[in-house]
Amino acid sequence: MPSAVRTRLPPARHHPDRSPAAESIEALARVDEARFDLIITGVVMSRMTGHELVRELRGRPDTARTPIMYLTARSEPEHVAEGYAAGANDYMVKPFDPIELVAHVRALLGG
Repeated sequence: MPSAVRTRLPPARHHPDRSPAAESIEALARVDEARFDLIITGVVMSRMTGHELVRELRGRPDTARTPIMYLTARSEPEHVAEGYAAGANDYMVKPFDPIELVAHVRALLGG
């Protein structure tokens, strides 16, 4: 996530890690180790798709209610629909405006 966006985000209530996971298995390992206020993922990932990752996270009691947002270049309507069907709360397409991203994150975090 660009530093221009990171510096505008509200302080984390739980785990303040804002560094990206290299791939889906690492993302799952991180949520096993700590609680996050928000999870941002892409669609295209190694080992499993972002949709599979979101379904896995929604199936876990500790992340079932954690807000999840896609940030991806995949703008096709079928990907957007599949993202919401997998359980995402929001879906943004790259390129994005940092101010808009921060607004989406604040809305997902309740303020």
